[in-house]
Amino acid sequence: MSCFRLISILLMLTLLCSFSVEGLSDQKRRQRRVKAKKPMTAKTSRVANGSWGGDHMVIEVTDEGASLEFVCANGAINEPLTLNADGQFDVAGVYVREGPGPVRMDEDNRQAARYRGKVDGQVLTLTIKLGKSDETLGPFSYTFGKSARVFKCM
Repeated sequence: MSCFRLISILLMLTLLCSFSVEGLSDQKRRQRRVKAKKPMTAKTSRVANGSWGGDHMVIEVTDEGASLEFVCANGAINEPLTLNADGQFDVAGVYVREGPGPVRMDEDNRQAARYRGKVDGQVLTLTIKLGKSDETLGPFSYTFGKSARVFKCM
């Protein structure tokens, strides 16, 4: 009987400890979410993490960079979006054109791109300079925390 009681006590302690650790990690996650939703200030040196939505386009910013979705394209930035003193950034990335219908196996629509932007409060303005075609896209306007619905090419 005493062995059963000892096992019961150990099991209860293990469960209590796991709930405490989970509670702490949930609290930290909530704190991170609150931090990510802070608006931009003059003292901010990076574009705020989170969703920036525009008309049929969205940017998801993270510590490592950003992913972009457009109506018939997508893009990726694999470096932090660090702002200069004027609230501007200029980073390298990839831009991928998408088209209606299937993509051929040997078709590669990826190309190098420069993503240049400026943050003013909760508004981000972005232009994209494509590497292969030397074409400039934009300017596009995004708002921090705004949800966007992106319709992909069919």
